[in-house]
Amino acid sequence: MLTYINIKNIALIEELELELGEGLNILTGETGVGKSIIINSINFALGTRVNKELVRQGCEYGYVELVFQVKGDISKDIEQLFDIEIGDNEVIISRKISESGKNICKINGETVTVSMLKDLTDYLIDVHGQHEHQSLMNAKKHIDILDQFCEKEAASYKERLKEECDRYSEIKKKLNLLVGNDLERERKLDLLKFQIDEINGARLLENEEEELNEKRKILSSSEKLMSGIGKVYKILYDEPSVIDQAGKCLSELEYLAGIDEKISGFHAILKDAYIQLEEVASSVREYAENIDHSPEALDKVEKRLDEIYNLKRKYGKSIEEILSYNERLQEELDFIEGSEEQITKLKQEEVQIETEIMEFCEQISYIRRESAIKVKEKIEDILNDLEMKNARFEVDFKRKQSFDKNGYDEVEFLFSANIGESLKPLDKIASGGEMSRVMLAIKTVLADTDNIETLIFDEIDTGISGLTAQKVAEKMAILSKTHQLICITHLPQIAAMADNHYSIQKSIVADKTITSVKMLNKADTIIEIARLITGAEATELTLKHAEEMKEMANKVKKT
Repeated sequence: MLTYINIKNIALIEELELELGEGLNILTGETGVGKSIIINSINFALGTRVNKELVRQGCEYGYVELVFQVKGDISKDIEQLFDIEIGDNEVIISRKISESGKNICKINGETVTVSMLKDLTDYLIDVHGQHEHQSLMNAKKHIDILDQFCEKEAASYKERLKEECDRYSEIKKKLNLLVGNDLERERKLDLLKFQIDEINGARLLENEEEELNEKRKILSSSEKLMSGIGKVYKILYDEPSVIDQAGKCLSELEYLAGIDEKISGFHAILKDAYIQLEEVASSVREYAENIDHSPEALDKVEKRLDEIYNLKRKYGKSIEEILSYNERLQEELDFIEGSEEQITKLKQEEVQIETEIMEFCEQISYIRRESAIKVKEKIEDILNDLEMKNARFEVDFKRKQSFDKNGYDEVEFLFSANIGESLKPLDKIASGGEMSRVMLAIKTVLADTDNIETLIFDEIDTGISGLTAQKVAEKMAILSKTHQLICITHLPQIAAMADNHYSIQKSIVADKTITSVKMLNKADTIIEIARLITGAEATELTLKHAEEMKEMANKVKKT
């Protein structure tokens, strides 16, 4: 449900905030006050193409923000499909356009592309007016709309079909790998063998790279090691030698210990230290004798590290990843080389699964066609109620050459408004009012299963009046029990059905034309309906008539 609209610097609107409620939200106002600007602003926020002329004159940017409260299941779908975190089931969409025409789109604070914005809003709102029929104008979505009518009957078959199509796709991939173009197959085999030989030929060992890096570090610093070790050895053994001096101290302490027993403890500690110094000196001498400072050894390590680096660049980020990748290469090679038996087995599976898929496709198609008959009858009945008595609605089926998870059906809705006119695709309908009424009929039939909660009707009252207007109003009242409706209208019959009524007004402030919106209370609503009845200022008679219309509307809504 669309709960909040914020518009800044768009055409005649300097800044406008609008809080919307559940049910039927009606917007009315004099011609030219800017009703269409509000719809255009919403469309802009939903991702439609616009130009920089949309920005209010003298302003640096235009901005629209929409806040939606979504149902739990829709919230989960959006999170999974678009990887967007939705807290408290709230989706906040914003779009900003600068004077230069640059766009910035955001969903819950994260910057997104216009394309992603449009894809997301298909789950939230349907806008129906001249050239704006998101669901109906796209024939590819007709099959999804039809499937909502028969969701319970077809659900299990569609689930099984999806599983079988996934299996079928995997088998096709394997077969393509095995029985594809002979030249390509040989090239694939050559590449696999080359890669395996290259990795095996390197004889990689786990942790080898770490050991080589440590060895390179030592080899490249051999001169420093020799110099440092030499200094240590000299201090330990050369005159005055640390070890000799320690030996003299030991002799002196041994003599003194004969005088005072306490000194024997000092002697014991120093004796241990003396022994350790001798061990260090011996180890230092041995280390110095084994220092490898040959350039050849360093060059060998460098070449081995280069070899490992080149393999990492091709096959993985580490030796472990390279070895793991090599195992997968070997499995693929074994699979292809043992292809004859595999091909026979896979082709048998392919035929079996294809047979099962076709059975599911036929079951789903049958359910759809049965459902389409009921849909046609219901929609034509509603169109008849809406005073489109000669209207015809058909669901056209074509069979695709292939199949997918939706089966083999291609579905398109066809429509004819008048006797003698042939059935045409919905995108060929010229009248926005006709399209809006077709959508109203479809949405009324779909009321219990349609997941798009918010509908906007911009031109549903085009070219209608009297009884037709009353019928349209009643259908909208029915639909508003399960959906949030936002409707701009000039007709008092539709306005009287409002759960929330807003008046759009235009005024001049400081030599600037400004559009604003006011939510009407009960008394203001009666005055506005009276104005719609006369097309001018309300009179006592039209006020009374407006009260009667509102009372009648309330009775209709309670049924």
